[in-house]
Amino acid sequence: MNSRLVRDEDGNALYSEGSFLDISTRKKAETALRESEETNRITFEQAAVGIAQVALNGEWLRVNDKLCDILGYPREELMRLKFHDLTHPGDIAQVYTRDRICSMACCTTRRLRSATSAKTAA
Repeated sequence: MNSRLVRDEDGNALYSEGSFLDISTRKKAETALRESEETNRITFEQAAVGIAQVALNGEWLRVNDKLCDILGYPREELMRLKFHDLTHPGDIAQVYTRDRICSMACCTTRRLRSATSAKTAA
């Protein structure tokens, strides 16, 4: 709402002018976005499978608890590593082809080395 008081030459109030902007559509969109983000967050965090978001440079952007459990790394340690640090050596070339873009479907079919296997390979 915008409003202003219109006065005469002596400063006496004559009337007020105002305008209103209907923001109900925007508020509905904000609510829908908030609900969608919450659904995504809950799905990601409570999934029965390991899920991660990985940047093109291999940095873990987001990992769920199940992926940490599967790989055997605490979240903080996993986040310090890169995706290719845990990718099976035989899969590295396939993951980093096609302009270094790896879709989630591609990533989920790759063999990742757990904390135990990574330490024994070193």
